[in-house]
Amino acid sequence: MEVIQTFPKGTTIEFGEDSHGHWIHRVCSITGAMCRYVESNHIAQAYAAQYEENYAIKPPQKGETH
Repeated sequence: MEVIQTFPKGTTIEFGEDSHGHWIHRVCSITGAMCRYVESNHIAQAYAAQYEENYAIKPPQKGETH
């Protein structure tokens, strides 16, 4: 898989061949903990928008504790 797009909050869209030889897009959250496989780019874009809105992790600010 090759990363073809990275969004501002870290979501990525990758494109490549799956284990059956089909061309596929993989959309992954910034942590990589959640990925979705889809065939078309416009569906990948829709999932990426959802990931950016709902699953982005704000990096800790300097001096911030949790």
